[in-house]
Amino acid sequence: RGFTMWQDIAGRGGFTGEASGIYTFNTSNVDPFIGLSVDYEFMSRPRSEYQADALAGLKFNVSDDKDLSLRYSKTLAHGMYYHEESESIRQDDGYTIALIGTKTNPDKTSHTIKLEYEHFNAGKTTAFGYEPDTDNWLVTYKKTF
Repeated sequence: RGFTMWQDIAGRGGFTGEASGIYTFNTSNVDPFIGLSVDYEFMSRPRSEYQADALAGLKFNVSDDKDLSLRYSKTLAHGMYYHEESESIRQDDGYTIALIGTKTNPDKTSHTIKLEYEHFNAGKTTAFGYEPDTDNWLVTYKKTF
């Protein structure tokens, strides 16, 4: 019985867009912000996933080169489409709380570490199944050039 070595390899791609406005409140040390974030990820097997969030938060200027932000995101739309099963699930009732630390270097590059808690309630049931309640802890590092 033969098999193809490459049949289990799947591709993955995606994009993230975020728009937020920052304004100064009383002093230059605290900057509240509000905005929108949109994410889309495509995996050839098994699914495509999209999410759109409303953002709100505070950015504290700790020093000339360090910022600390607290961000809350409310999920406006979150859905998955499972390509092999032709199944679609929506799981819109969710939120995220994040603590974000950023250090800016003299050459305007930066390092950012984000600690994030994400929660989704159970998704809508379909003929094929549903997405369960989920709680996720995420740690992200980002370097800008």
